Amino acid sequence: MRTQSLTTLIVGCLLIVFSTSAFAKKHIKRAKKVGVIAVTGLAAMHTLKRSRGRLCMADHYHFGDGSSRRSKSQALIAARADWTSFVNAEYGQAWSRYSLARSKGGKCTRINGRYSCSISARPCTR
Repeated sequence: MRTQSLTTLIVGCLLIVFSTSAFAKKHIKRAKKVGVIAVTGLAAMHTLKRSRGRLCMADHYHFGDGSSRRSKSQALIAARADWTSFVNAEYGQAWSRYSLARSKGGKCTRINGRYSCSISARPCTR
């Protein structure tokens, strides 16, 4: 068991490089089975906590902006795309699903007939 845990930990470290591959997904499941949580990208530098079956950053938020759009819905879509793009670049695809994020917040404004929205959320993964 000790050798298996060490091997899984090493594989987890390698997942930082291969976080979006099928290889990584297979070994993330294996790591969870033996009690090692594989953390991708730069997520390991943040405090993590479990929240309703998800692993989330405890107190680290990311922000997204969508500005000068014709409709509020377009501005929100652009803000979510901005949030997703940044989180994906920093932590990997596993953390970049806005639908899994916690502590979501945001606001939209209308100036001269154009909408701008800003959002914030704590990234989470399954």
